[in-house]
Amino acid sequence: MGTPSPVRVSLFAVVAFTVVILGIARGALLVSHDPALGYGDPSPWHRVAGCVGIAPIPVTLDAQGRPRPAAGYHTAGLGAGGCYPSSAAVLAAPVVLVVGIASIASDEPEILVPLQAFGIFTLVITALLALAVTLALRPHPAANIAHAIVFFVVIADPATTLWFNTLHAEPAAILGAYATVAACAVIALRQDECPRFWWILGVGLAMLGLAREQFGMLPLLLALIAAPVLLRRSRRRASGILAVAVVTAVLQFALDTPGEQGDRDRADAHAGLLASVSSNPAATLAILGLPARCADVSPSSWLTKPSPPSGECPEADGVALGPLAELAVAEPQTLLRAVSRVLVSAQAMIPGALAIATDGPIASVQDLPPRAMSFLALAAHTSAIAMAAVVVGLLVAFPAAVVWLAWTAAREPGHSATPMAFTLLVAIGGYTLVTTTFGSGLLSAQRHDWLGEVALLSATLLLPWVLWQLTTELLRARIAMAVLLGVFLLAAGWALWSQRQPLALGAIERTSASGTSLDVTGWALDPWEVRRVYATVGGGPQADAALGTARPDVAAQFPGYPDADKPGFDIAIPSNVWREGQVLRVYVENRSGAVTEIDRRIATPR
Repeated sequence: MGTPSPVRVSLFAVVAFTVVILGIARGALLVSHDPALGYGDPSPWHRVAGCVGIAPIPVTLDAQGRPRPAAGYHTAGLGAGGCYPSSAAVLAAPVVLVVGIASIASDEPEILVPLQAFGIFTLVITALLALAVTLALRPHPAANIAHAIVFFVVIADPATTLWFNTLHAEPAAILGAYATVAACAVIALRQDECPRFWWILGVGLAMLGLAREQFGMLPLLLALIAAPVLLRRSRRRASGILAVAVVTAVLQFALDTPGEQGDRDRADAHAGLLASVSSNPAATLAILGLPARCADVSPSSWLTKPSPPSGECPEADGVALGPLAELAVAEPQTLLRAVSRVLVSAQAMIPGALAIATDGPIASVQDLPPRAMSFLALAAHTSAIAMAAVVVGLLVAFPAAVVWLAWTAAREPGHSATPMAFTLLVAIGGYTLVTTTFGSGLLSAQRHDWLGEVALLSATLLLPWVLWQLTTELLRARIAMAVLLGVFLLAAGWALWSQRQPLALGAIERTSASGTSLDVTGWALDPWEVRRVYATVGGGPQADAALGTARPDVAAQFPGYPDADKPGFDIAIPSNVWREGQVLRVYVENRSGAVTEIDRRIATPR
């Protein structure tokens, strides 16, 4: 019997494996940190814990008054505090089961589950998936290096792994999206049947689609995009993947999910956001079938208002797709303004409004030690309008990417991994942006568009591989350069157009009577820089604001906006121009003269 030939391991495979191991170690340092680190949540809406029979240990507030993440969970019975059925609950169930079995021999009267247990379990699954993909891509060094870079920079970044130590939808969503894109790339590259990656693809689609109601149709979109490649590999298995996507969509919309958050978000999206960016709010509301009083729903934080938007305009929750489609035909610029406003506001990629430590002085991702440096946090300080222009370029290029994928699947199936991964990532970004804009509105944009933003960042990291593959042939390179020029011109055109659009953010936070005036304080930001903030009461004279108050809490949420460190304003409205009970409106004017109404409420000193 002859001596078997040694297995050759390329330098690229070693580098890729090393980078992935470093990423796993990076995630482990954060997930196992003491005191525990993870995103807190100021709302009671995400009740994944109730689905697995546990409840959080009472939380404390940090120095900024934000609820810290729960340090652990105790038994409370199934459905305690409500249940948000999702794949996040399925991800949490094994942890509770294992800890429960381990606690049988203890003297404790109830099961106590530490927060890090959920993070460690999610990290282990993510690490196993990353190692499996790395091993499967050994014969393909370029793809292996690309995967390793995306894993280290995006998946293992603290801004991502902080979600692991939570019971929110994000861990299931990011794990499902990662499994879907990675499995599709492996299936496209491997010449063998690789059945385990077909299973990973199916599980990833189901996990993604069931993570949150917002993602219900996303697996079907991704499966249809990948279909040209998957069908060439195996028609039977590709049909099974499409069936999984369809069943996931049907199951998600059949689940009984809590409605309070959805009602508030949809009221903000349909009434507050769309009406505020329309050149004719009355006509916009009429097309949507909403009464005129819905114009009083302001896309500012309803947490600071006497009543939430859903209470002011309950009809906004029932807006169907038909009126939105009619609005797209009648007022396309209104929809474009709404998407643009949400797009720019979500560029931070870090939910800066959430506390991240169960105890101690760490208040934000920027406070983490150097060994846990976040690349996403660094990128968040880039100009929000510049990052948004890059996203617009990627979205504009999406139709061309779909054509490129279909052509490659038919003519060069062995080279379809790069176009498929790139197209899938852009599709996730576009889908998430649209569903955030028209399903969640401005208030929840950073949270609900987070998955899309990291997907688009991953697509941006793949651009060198995309350009390299497109330039390997002269004719293809010429077509690519023409498309690239068109994408650049359209993205630049959007940036120029956005200067004169109502894209500002802000809110009134306090109104108080001081002597003979009504004092109004709050904050305001505009991606093209704030020139002026002013208020009117009952349609009376304009009262200008004093600008420049430091607000580090706002800067943490929107670091890419000009003057984000000092967005606070103070307006003194003379007593002779306002009466209690009249409508108070606050406007922001940017350097190009565009005016945005950022808040509207009844003038009531408090």
